[in-house]
Amino acid sequence: MGFLKIGDIVLNTDYIAAVELNADNGSEEESYVVILMGASEASFKTDTGKMELKEFRFSGKAAEKIRHHFSDPNQVHYLL
Repeated sequence: MGFLKIGDIVLNTDYIAAVELNADNGSEEESYVVILMGASEASFKTDTGKMELKEFRFSGKAAEKIRHHFSDPNQVHYLL
């Protein structure tokens, strides 16, 4: 089990469902990072077949650090 501390938020990496590194907010402002998290392992195994996810958005320096972390070959396996 790993953790990421981003400002005042600590995320359990076991429950990350997806990370969008360059989400577009529809304006000329800088892009941000979106991390989709399940609240627990049960979030991925619901009776309805839908995942129960919470969205975290980060911009500025936090987004830059997250992009760096998830672009590091030691942290992520690249398929393409």
